[in-house]
Amino acid sequence: MKNQLRLPHLPYKETIQTKTTLHLFLQIIGKIRLKSTPRKNHWWYITEYIDTRGFTTGPIPYNSGLDQFDITINVLKHQLEVNTSQDEFEFFPLDNQLTVADFYHKLTTLLNKLNISVSIVDVPFDLGIDKSFKDIIEYHHYDSKYVKNLWRTLLWINNVFQEFSGRFYGKPVRFNCIGILLI
Repeated sequence: MKNQLRLPHLPYKETIQTKTTLHLFLQIIGKIRLKSTPRKNHWWYITEYIDTRGFTTGPIPYNSGLDQFDITINVLKHQLEVNTSQDEFEFFPLDNQLTVADFYHKLTTLLNKLNISVSIVDVPFDLGIDKSFKDIIEYHHYDSKYVKNLWRTLLWINNVFQEFSGRFYGKPVRFNCIGILLI
């Protein structure tokens, strides 16, 4: 029997608002990783990853490197999660009314509660939006079905990349597949 691959349907025009909202959420998370992680060449240290729950930063050092935290957009539970090596866990729900400004405020408040101090350049990069994240209220479109379908597709793409990178013996290229379908 032939295995038939069926990826979820990802409409383009109907989901531009959701893609932009998710892109902005991921930029905020990426900027936190950028500021908190030791620099490596080719920007390898700021890649976000696809994992079994959604989109994640992987481990980020804090507390002078004695501890680590990660930030995950859990698309199975539709919530943002922060886990620490101190066995702390905080989260907040993601829904269709959560603005980028609210997301930014909730995430920074949550990090402060966990004694994680990060100061980022709080404006979006390369999206033509000339506002601080804390002022972006027009993007609040979190379509949970679309985000889950996007994640399922990126999960498959990530597995394909992993398969083919196993045959390569040179210097690895980090391709942030999260950005591939967002805009």
